[in-house]
Amino acid sequence: MLLAIDVGNSNIVLGVFEDDRLIESWRLATLRERTADEIGIWVAQLFRHRALETDRIHGIVMASVVPPLTGTLMTMAQRYFGMMPLNVDHTVDTGMPLLYKHPAEIGADRIVNAVAAHRRYAHADRAGSVPLIVVDFGTATTFDAVSAKGEYLGGVICPGVQISADALFNERPGCRAWMFASRAKSSARPRWGPWSRASITATSAWWMASSAASNESSADVPCASPPVVWQASSLPTWS
Repeated sequence: MLLAIDVGNSNIVLGVFEDDRLIESWRLATLRERTADEIGIWVAQLFRHRALETDRIHGIVMASVVPPLTGTLMTMAQRYFGMMPLNVDHTVDTGMPLLYKHPAEIGADRIVNAVAAHRRYAHADRAGSVPLIVVDFGTATTFDAVSAKGEYLGGVICPGVQISADALFNERPGCRAWMFASRAKSSARPRWGPWSRASITATSAWWMASSAASNESSADVPCASPPVVWQASSLPTWS
């Protein structure tokens, strides 16, 4: 079995794969102060809770965008699984050429998103592979372009949906009253209304379009309308 670890700014997500099938997954809050032993104990308990044996893990792959926790997770893997994980970054040969002017600036999360999306849609068209735009709604919203040949062309990072909303409400507190409608008035946290969802998402798309137009690294991004792969990792509840 393979253990995949995604270390994000908001959550650490762990997935256990048997061949190509995800058989279990867990989500932990990202706390930069946690030690390797604290995380190791949590992971060991999660495995026991699902009756999984840690010694059945034959490989670990990790993508981290939180540098303070990268070494911590690697130490945890060595101490509790007895192996060094493969830490994905721009130097790892994933089979996808990174046609970006400064590859070191591409986050590991965006690399694995692009690789997974291309593999998932490699034969979506009878004529062959198709170009893709991969969108990840996380702490930040990222847009990444992948050519039909499986080349990473570039992308854009913009503020996440929650960050954008918080910034708007901090500056314009009155907006919350008319932009958001709650079906349950007693709810401690108002739900997102369809208008606000569309407007904030459209703003993110505008960020991508305007940034791509002025970004040298996006010069090779096709102007056609490729399929869009959406990944919602930390969106609020919409209704």
